[in-house]
Amino acid sequence: MTGLMAEASLGSVSAKSAGGRSRGWGRRGARVRTAAVGAVLAVSAAGVAASGPAAAASGDTSGVYAWGNNVWGQLGNGSIDDDPYDPYDPAAVPELSQVTQVSAGEGHNLAVRADGTVWAWGDNDFGQLGDGTTIDRHTPVIVRGLSSVTQVSSGTFHTLARVGPPVLTARATIGGTRIVGDKLICKAAFLGAVSVKYSWLRDGAAISGATAATYTQVAADGGHKLTCKVSGSNGKGTTSTSAITSVTASPIQISKIYYDAPGTDTSANTSVNGEYVQIKNVATSAKSLTGWTLHDKAISTYTFGTFTLGAGKTVTVRTGKGTNTSTTRYWGRTSAVWNNDTDAAYLRNPAKTLIDYCSYDSTKVDYKTC
Repeated sequence: MTGLMAEASLGSVSAKSAGGRSRGWGRRGARVRTAAVGAVLAVSAAGVAASGPAAAASGDTSGVYAWGNNVWGQLGNGSIDDDPYDPYDPAAVPELSQVTQVSAGEGHNLAVRADGTVWAWGDNDFGQLGDGTTIDRHTPVIVRGLSSVTQVSSGTFHTLARVGPPVLTARATIGGTRIVGDKLICKAAFLGAVSVKYSWLRDGAAISGATAATYTQVAADGGHKLTCKVSGSNGKGTTSTSAITSVTASPIQISKIYYDAPGTDTSANTSVNGEYVQIKNVATSAKSLTGWTLHDKAISTYTFGTFTLGAGKTVTVRTGKGTNTSTTRYWGRTSAVWNNDTDAAYLRNPAKTLIDYCSYDSTKVDYKTC
């Protein structure tokens, strides 16, 4: 790595560079505790690590599997074996989860967890486990005084760790159907993040209260771009990633509000039924409206019973009483709902998500085409 210097001797190590920080441990006189050093020495590491006659690997469930030599307890299962050549099948190291990297030394192993902590086990003659002792550990112990670790490397009798802001291991992605009313799921992955925060934006402006990994698209999102921003943080800083998607308006749409019934308003059923709202399905397939609601600003609410709106079809919701059909539904009221001057119609799905709305502010006409 450019600009990086390191020195190592039997059982001890130090490193420094122009920027960054790291920690090293091992024999340095009588000192066996973890100690800060001037910089980071990074060694490439993959999901499998081996040194000497033992090996360790990170598993599909973010755990660790180990096999081979167990003279110093490097298999991490709580036991030791004096026969260094006794074969073993890979077995899970107990009590380790969310592991993002492993590294194997001559007789000790390391695991970095997603929260930035380091766990070590096996040979500890030179304090290479970093637990403040020289006692061999047959099960994983946490390395003392370390946090925000993003990478580790095991030497023969020493250990190195890289500390810093979280490392992005999977960029943000948005899953789910991009249609108003459906739920989106934002995912990203970090190494060394103590906390992960989410925020959603519409056309670059933050959406109030949208701070979870999931977000249900509302009517205002239709035809706009949504951004999911994910930030992973630890004591060393913050790393962010984002993803953008476009949202399609719901195929179930309010198409017309006839808010001022013909003639003089009365409580007669014919007069009340003179006002109505039309809802259209612009999709190429039928859509269930069972449990959906339609309401005005005053929250006078009509709830659809069992009902399916055919592809390309329109249903009229009249305010008064009548017999429901496939094209007309009746609210059952004896008085008007929609104001003659200003009001708005809101259409929500059973989860109460706002799917569409249409407002008007006029006494010059009797209806609004939405």
